[in-house]
Amino acid sequence: MAIKRRIKATSRGSFVAIVSEPSGGLANLARAVEGEIPWQHPTFGHEPTVDQNPMPFFYETLEKIIPGIEFRVRQALIRFETKI
Repeated sequence: MAIKRRIKATSRGSFVAIVSEPSGGLANLARAVEGEIPWQHPTFGHEPTVDQNPMPFFYETLEKIIPGIEFRVRQALIRFETKI
């Protein structure tokens, strides 16, 4: 549900936008996991909230898969262009 796409085709050209916007209260999850912003959460049987230590892995993992994602997006755009 976070992936939005907009496609506009006119006689003068075409426009394709693929946007990923986190939703459902998870927009800052990556920043919290990486330690860019404080992460506090409720616990059961303890104080109302506790500080969660950062566990930086999100961006490193994302960097590893970006080339594959870019390749697949390019292929999808080529197929789209071929069809129109």
